[in-house]
Amino acid sequence: MPGLAWSDAQASAIVRDGFVALLGREPDEEGLRFYVDHLINGRLDINAFLQQLVASSEFSEKSAALGYTLARDEVLTPYLADPLVRDLSSRLATVDTTGLESFDALVAGALEEADTVTGQRDYVMEHGVRFLELFHAARVLTSGVDRPRVLEFGGSVFSALYKVLLPGCRLVMADRPAIDGRPGFDEALCEKLAQPEAFVPVDLHADLQAPGISIDRHGPYDLVVFTEVLEHLTRHPVEILQFLLKRLTFRGSLYLTTPNAFSHGKLNLIGKRRNPQQVFPRGDENWDAHYHSREYSMSELVEFVKEARGRVRALYFSSCWDGPGDERHLAEHPDQRSTLVVVVSRQ
Repeated sequence: MPGLAWSDAQASAIVRDGFVALLGREPDEEGLRFYVDHLINGRLDINAFLQQLVASSEFSEKSAALGYTLARDEVLTPYLADPLVRDLSSRLATVDTTGLESFDALVAGALEEADTVTGQRDYVMEHGVRFLELFHAARVLTSGVDRPRVLEFGGSVFSALYKVLLPGCRLVMADRPAIDGRPGFDEALCEKLAQPEAFVPVDLHADLQAPGISIDRHGPYDLVVFTEVLEHLTRHPVEILQFLLKRLTFRGSLYLTTPNAFSHGKLNLIGKRRNPQQVFPRGDENWDAHYHSREYSMSELVEFVKEARGRVRALYFSSCWDGPGDERHLAEHPDQRSTLVVVVSRQ
């Protein structure tokens, strides 16, 4: 990282780790000394060092010979090798159930409540694992913040769990404007389920600069939760990211998840020349925008974050949607897990 004073031992470890991870070998003595000196003297930071390795002909030749691997993704390698990103990613990917012991009981209660909300019983059964990961992440990302202000896009019966699993949080819920005659999470339903401080209707397909948006009256936010929403939208992700990042406090976090376009199941279908993309529904069957308009790769998300002037603090692949039987394959190929998870802050 820029501005850090590395010791000789620390710089040597960084250079050796970079060579082994990206080039599959130990550095020669001349290369080791060159990069160690540059790191110590501040002529290179970690990202610049890794980018030089990625730009080398040796890296290109090895990548071409081996095909795609996560460790050789030119966009992701600077983040995967950054010790701060790696540390937070590991902490988020390893769910600590301390303090979340009541989750199963709360889900059982949510199932009872789901019977009163159209479509939510199946939703609870399918989404339980990802919400366990979400609440673990929320606790980590708001640690040390007194009464964190949380903005959640997309309500569900799980929204009722925030005040129990994140004590003292001030929850603001945002969802698409209600459509007459259609079920949905309007202000009355959100108030009944989760008792948020406020409910704000937001049309993310409309003009995001419109004066009617009242999210800012309740912000800025220590945590913005944007899970399984991006894939349903028909506007450019950079516009969405810019809109979300503006709502964060200086130290706030955007927690974003979305399906992996290159998951194991989809790659299997592609190998059989089957299209994994859904066929668009007929007529008005997509009135609630449940159809996935576009799915993404991790490298795309990272590039979008950079363009939106955000900073990636963590990234990892989650198996929250993967079924049994693929554990061994996904352990060897984590980039083929079902879900992309990215944590972003303002630059």
